[in-house]
Amino acid sequence: MTVSTIEVAKELVEEFIRQGLTVGSVWEYTHETTGLKLFTVFTVDQLCDIRETPYVKNPIRIWKNGLWLGDYEYVNHIED
Repeated sequence: MTVSTIEVAKELVEEFIRQGLTVGSVWEYTHETTGLKLFTVFTVDQLCDIRETPYVKNPIRIWKNGLWLGDYEYVNHIED
């Protein structure tokens, strides 16, 4: 599922976990046509096709094994 902010991506990950789903990865990318920064969340039972998806430019994995990575490490410390 694609969302427009890191805050919504975090909420989506948390909701998936509450529902008993396992999140496989979260990605940040730039939409090639609009130039917008977007985020997409894949559960482990979804095919992660981020590198083959049209209009995806510069995908960066920002969540793995239950932790936010890179520029988003700070999200690990945000309490709801």
